[in-house]
Amino acid sequence: MIFLLVEAEEDRLMAYQHTKRSNFVTQAGVDKLFGAQEAMARLGLDLAQCVGAGDTPMDNFLKGVGLAVQVGPLDLEFHGLQQTVRIGNSLELGELLFRLADLQRGIRACRSQADPALRFAAPPRERRKNAPGVSRGRLSEPFE
Repeated sequence: MIFLLVEAEEDRLMAYQHTKRSNFVTQAGVDKLFGAQEAMARLGLDLAQCVGAGDTPMDNFLKGVGLAVQVGPLDLEFHGLQQTVRIGNSLELGELLFRLADLQRGIRACRSQADPALRFAAPPRERRKNAPGVSRGRLSEPFE
């Protein structure tokens, strides 16, 4: 990528910088989806088990995440592998992320009731790959 310095009003600056495809130069095949896949591979995580939020046509990484959150008025062509939701603005995105965190805490609490040693443990890798996580309109893992 290249760096583009733009003089603009602060409230318009971010929108200007990240919505015009012609402002970005990358090697062929390198885009946001490629970057997300590479980052998750390095972290040992499955992109399909992640939440992604985007608001521009360049946010093609949304088609690689489990839960895609489309922010704002644009009807993006990219949808999550398991679920896609549309929200109006970044404040609603913050609320959604807090709700997801609450759900995760609830899942951990249920696990810790069965075995207190599991309270802060991530689910086994095999289970994360096979668990639907966000399907049929639910935003949680299935309880076993």
